[in-house]
Amino acid sequence: IGSAVTDARGFASIEVDAGPAGRRRFRVATRRTDEALVVHVLAPDAPVLVVDLDHTLVDIGTTRFAFAANKTIKPLEGAIDAVRRLSARYEIAYLTARDHSFLAKTRDWLRLQGLPDGPVFLRRRRFWSQRAGEHKTERLAELKRTHRLVAGVGDLPADAKAYLATGLAAYLIDPRGALPDIEGAVRARTWKELEEKLLS
Repeated sequence: IGSAVTDARGFASIEVDAGPAGRRRFRVATRRTDEALVVHVLAPDAPVLVVDLDHTLVDIGTTRFAFAANKTIKPLEGAIDAVRRLSARYEIAYLTARDHSFLAKTRDWLRLQGLPDGPVFLRRRRFWSQRAGEHKTERLAELKRTHRLVAGVGDLPADAKAYLATGLAAYLIDPRGALPDIEGAVRARTWKELEEKLLS
């Protein structure tokens, strides 16, 4: 299709005609790696469910994730099957406050778990230069301009506030029942309960 040179920040891009709705696979090759790239062009009215990763899908935080082997990192109980079933109704997008240097490792973990294909949005800037909630609100606002985002799932009050601020329904996974009430957000103790709420 073409080639590109990275800029000072290490990013390169190539414009491709999106074409009709559907999934396309590309190969991205550099001197260091050869990766498959899945591009899913959505129909304009396709509902998108945004899902956080750490302590939402993954039973681990960012710091431990950085040093653990993917095969040892466990999902939250019930999360994988629930997201697979939810993908029959929603397109799934993954939004996390992880540093962008963890993109390949994050994608590998999602594939290892058999989770639905979907875009993975990480921080563009280093994690210490922007608060997690600001990053998520910024990315959601960008995505909302071109996609029908309907709901988001997270584990922190900041996640719920980011979802609500951009007009999404907000759901929080709260296994211990320890989170404070957030006006407008729905809490669930388990993924089974969360799935029922999202499908009702």
